[in-house]
Amino acid sequence: MPVVLTEQDTYFGTIAYRNKLITAEQLQEGVLIVQKTPGKRLGDILVQKGYITQEQVDSILGIQSAQRQILVKQAPPPAPAPPLPEPKPEPPAEPALKEIPKPAEAEPAEEPLSSVPEPAVPGKKPAPAGKSALEAATGELEASPEKPVAAAPKPAAKPGAAPAAAPKLPEKLEHLVDYLAYARAAGASDLHISAEVKPFMRLHGRVVEMDVPVLRPPDTERLLFAVLSAQQKAILLEKRGLEFCYDAPGHARYRSCIFKERCGWDGNFHVIRDKVPSFAEIGLPECLKRLTEYNQGLVLVTGPSNSGKTTTLAALIDMVNRTRDDHIITVEKPVEYLHTPVKCQVTQREVGSHTSSFATALGAALHEDPDIIMVGELRDLETLSIAITASETGHLVLGTLPTTSAVNTVNRIVDGFPVGQQGQIRMMLSESLRGVISQQLIPRKDGKGVALALEILFITPAIGALIRDNQPHQIQSTIQTSRKMGMCRFDDSLMELVKKEIISGAEAYRRADSKGPFEQYKSNG
Repeated sequence: MPVVLTEQDTYFGTIAYRNKLITAEQLQEGVLIVQKTPGKRLGDILVQKGYITQEQVDSILGIQSAQRQILVKQAPPPAPAPPLPEPKPEPPAEPALKEIPKPAEAEPAEEPLSSVPEPAVPGKKPAPAGKSALEAATGELEASPEKPVAAAPKPAAKPGAAPAAAPKLPEKLEHLVDYLAYARAAGASDLHISAEVKPFMRLHGRVVEMDVPVLRPPDTERLLFAVLSAQQKAILLEKRGLEFCYDAPGHARYRSCIFKERCGWDGNFHVIRDKVPSFAEIGLPECLKRLTEYNQGLVLVTGPSNSGKTTTLAALIDMVNRTRDDHIITVEKPVEYLHTPVKCQVTQREVGSHTSSFATALGAALHEDPDIIMVGELRDLETLSIAITASETGHLVLGTLPTTSAVNTVNRIVDGFPVGQQGQIRMMLSESLRGVISQQLIPRKDGKGVALALEILFITPAIGALIRDNQPHQIQSTIQTSRKMGMCRFDDSLMELVKKEIISGAEAYRRADSKGPFEQYKSNG
């Protein structure tokens, strides 16, 4: 007569199998030995076979005891009823079992498992005829409300230790728009597609690798060329580089650059927000609104690459669009944010598509009845000269420069002209410059994005005199004594972010112009 498994052996086997400590074949073998050797425990047999350790046996027995206590406290399942206002607390998690190396494959059992009768467990319905002990046990687990053995809890993340987890990757990434959609959903600012490596994203200021297969040269060519028109392909093949704005399905926009490099075709795609952000959304102080109220003059937004200059410029133009009755002309390469006329007429031109250069478009704009002119880049001498002239002839000109501070901005403009013209340029700049916003994006301490650090300079008669007299090195001290006017040094902005625990001290030390005040944070952050 076959031996019936005890309740303890039944629970023991199902827990060990559920936690993948043993295979189905090993459980089957142990059950058959128990049948043939009355008095033997399943756990002892599995230990003798080398499938589990005695420590794991003790752990499983502890789980059994906890399960038995929970079952005693639980009432019989009630009839179906509407859900209660608050759910019952879940039973305590079972302790984690240690992983063991995958055991060697067991020898075939002497008898099929189907011949083993269902274990008799008090208070439980027998398994349907023909079901094995293993099938009954595993089926019972699937229907059981009890949770599987909990894995060891992960330590809580320290503030700023790592960015928030990115969304789950889709099963298939077949087209460029799939990669772009994932990057946007993850909160990335840029997507990099390169040959012979995996794609990368710039997430919260840091470049991270995507967990996808490596892209080969034919893959990158297929992905990148699929979004180009015939005209764009011709330009790209001729010049080996192309800058454009890609309108993905769903009206998502990306500032794009495709170019040839050593391993094949590469592409960079900068994520553009769905709408023009407000001052509050990007952390701009209210005092900067005064820069949008001038009828004429020059306003500059500066900072290194990927510092959010274009977004700040777009927010300033949007403020003008909502508060004034004027004509705005923008010259960009490419056009990024699309401005819908609110109170102003807005004309947006793209270098390459609508005009040959910034200088050409800026010169033509003077004859197109503008009130406000926005220039995406003031990089060359001709464009700078026309912008300063336009700011002196009754226009408010806004533009960007790749400089890192207000003092560097003044020096960069003056030094860009021949020595014989620099005195005249200092005079013109002292009268036409209205303000400089120098900014950087700093990774947040909590890993949930970036924070905006600013240096703000408003041109006062005193600062105008420093520019005219070629004493820009004194501008920093004047900014420090003019905080009540809304001015701010970059290092002061960093220190405020550190004290508010928005960014780490170590990150501030790396970015600071003067390291002394941040020396205490150099090592410990």
